[in-house]
Amino acid sequence: MGTELELVSDGSGLAVIGEEGAIEQFMLDLDLVGVHSRSLAQAAAGRSHAAIGPGSSALQAGGQFAAESGRWLKLTEDSAAKVRAFGLQATKDNPAISHAMIGKPGDVQSWIQVVSSPAALLTNPAALASIGTLMAQREMQRSIDELKEYLVQIDKKVDDILRAQKDAVLAGMIGVSLLVDDAITVRDSVGRVSEITWSKIQGGAATIATTQAYAVRRLDALADRLESEGDLGALVKATHEAQSSIEEWLAVIARSFQVQDKISILELDRVADASPEELDQHRVGLRLARQNRLDAIGSACSQLVGRVNEASNRANQKVLFNPFASPKVVDASNKVVVSVLALEKRLDVPGHEVGVSSGCRREDLRA
Repeated sequence: MGTELELVSDGSGLAVIGEEGAIEQFMLDLDLVGVHSRSLAQAAAGRSHAAIGPGSSALQAGGQFAAESGRWLKLTEDSAAKVRAFGLQATKDNPAISHAMIGKPGDVQSWIQVVSSPAALLTNPAALASIGTLMAQREMQRSIDELKEYLVQIDKKVDDILRAQKDAVLAGMIGVSLLVDDAITVRDSVGRVSEITWSKIQGGAATIATTQAYAVRRLDALADRLESEGDLGALVKATHEAQSSIEEWLAVIARSFQVQDKISILELDRVADASPEELDQHRVGLRLARQNRLDAIGSACSQLVGRVNEASNRANQKVLFNPFASPKVVDASNKVVVSVLALEKRLDVPGHEVGVSSGCRREDLRA
């Protein structure tokens, strides 16, 4: 390949394939150094010997090539606009994947000229499917890591929260999570997801989905209670109690999404091993399902923030008659909104235009 680079995009991320020095120069030329990026090596670990079905050689080649000289970049609105200048074209056999080869580094203008090389590895449809899968896995791993940081930040022990619940479905998520982590350990050790390994975790996906749906419903119920409280004294109590509960259920949602992404990563490896010809279509399906979950969580969070802010506004309207109670509602409401926005940021769910309420401090009343 020399100093040429291959660009592969799945609409969410960008894989830059080529020599490490050329990749670094490409990112420097386009001012992409600050964009979230990671080596594809981790996602490709073990994939060079994972596929054993039809088309496995192409999958191995794609995984090995990415592992040796590939970088994954998270596409933001700004970086996506810069990449579009290269005229990536949808591939015939993989319409969800767009691809281009570009020229030598060092001069931005030279990048713009798309070149054609018959030796390009990624012109192989199966290899493109492999790269697309690695990109999807890299994106999900990024989300897993982000949610781990979120859970540490809010200092919530999700397993303790789940154990305290009487609902067996919620408690069951702990067991599923342990099985999934065991499966990842086995996959990393042997380099593939066998039928036996997959059989141990595939039933757990329903438990995780049920847990997540339950947590979303609990958020809705807490928001309903805040909305229905007319008495300020009762609203103060309800808001204080809701603050802690909402943070706990947000933590459960974060943990469940983590486990779902881990299962999806393993599922893609299983398909690559058992039915590589279906890999690209399966990846697209998983991406759509994941987006549907994000939309549902985003909708629940949006409604929650709206109702919490409404409760805060009601308290503000009564601040002159209740100078001590009203600020308590505002403070608790603001903490809830901050927690919701923090989770949305980690999940890449669009935020809200409505922020925290400024409230009314006791000092303001003296002025």
